[in-house]
Amino acid sequence: RDAPPSLKTDDMPTTAGTRVTPQPQRFEQRGFTVDLRGWAIASSNKSADLAVEQLAAATGGTLAGSVASLPAGKPFIAMGLPSEDKALLDLAAKRKLWNGHLKAGDEGYVLEVSKDSVLLLGSDAAGEFWGVQSLKQLLGKGTSVGGCHIVDWPDFPIRGAYVRSSAHRPPGSRVSRESVAGTWIAFFQACPQ
Repeated sequence: RDAPPSLKTDDMPTTAGTRVTPQPQRFEQRGFTVDLRGWAIASSNKSADLAVEQLAAATGGTLAGSVASLPAGKPFIAMGLPSEDKALLDLAAKRKLWNGHLKAGDEGYVLEVSKDSVLLLGSDAAGEFWGVQSLKQLLGKGTSVGGCHIVDWPDFPIRGAYVRSSAHRPPGSRVSRESVAGTWIAFFQACPQ
């Protein structure tokens, strides 16, 4: 979803000065920033292993394996599919992010950044992939992210991307064929048909 002509890029919601593109369906800022450096990271979804490794490398995080094996009382990043992981389902229910179903449709996700945790819940593997992409955008090249609650799903049954000339890009941004192709390659590796 590109921003409608009436919504300027500068008007799009940000967290810690970072925009998420495409603009999520719901984006609430929490008014604080957390440094994810060294946090434990776990995923219940084996197809997300590459994303978990990249996140650990970017933040200096430690891989905890499963969500159930996260160390108690320490900050953590947990991601996966609540429908397939009881520990993640319990975390999501405790924080009222799950009430029998994810409040996002197919290819959707919920991303909750609190002061002691990051929960990324995918409605399916594709949704988790897109949630990871949003988290990576929020991190940028650093290890800090603004507290937020994001719920997103595609407007159409299949999420897609359309890259056009500079007319629809934020000022000063660049899109290379390699970065676009890399995103799609990563997507198809993470979400085989």
